Amino acid sequence: MGSERGRFLTGAVRIVEVIMATAASGVMSEAIEYARITLADCNTWRTWVGASSRSQALRRIFHLELPPPKDHNAYTKDELRRFHPYALVWQEPEGGCTWNAIAQGARAASGVVCVKLVDGVDEALSDKTPELVMRLANRVGAIMEEILDLAMLPGYLAVIGIPESPGPWLTPREQKYGTGEEIWQELHLAWGMSG
Repeated sequence: MGSERGRFLTGAVRIVEVIMATAASGVMSEAIEYARITLADCNTWRTWVGASSRSQALRRIFHLELPPPKDHNAYTKDELRRFHPYALVWQEPEGGCTWNAIAQGARAASGVVCVKLVDGVDEALSDKTPELVMRLANRVGAIMEEILDLAMLPGYLAVIGIPESPGPWLTPREQKYGTGEEIWQELHLAWGMSG
């Protein structure tokens, strides 16, 4: 993994500087990386972002947050538009990873990884909320099915269910005039493994 530096998006949990130059190692960080790989190998995601390979698809999937804006304070409408569509992936803060002893010398890990799928809203459609929601629901539904199919294969996050998918959400009206409008949906990927 290369060095990444970014900020939480305004309106997210909090604003925090993050510098990441460390490769995933251990069950907690590997779950996040496997979630990125699983999403990147979904055909619906690749089609949506215009990627023909895993590496191209991964360029649209960010850990926690987007890279910082040029002025390090706020994104312009054009800066955000260049990212669309994109995904943010993080470990669920309450229950993101749990270890349990299941037998003498054996343990099982489980947890939840959150994936936020985000797209920009074409100004011509900004007053057509039902159409926007249906388009996003079609994509997200297909991605959910593909994630569960890939979860059965080696090399992917061992997703055992998607218990929550909050959204869809639209940028609040008072915020959209500065940076444009976005629509997003979260997926909470429950995963588990033993070893």
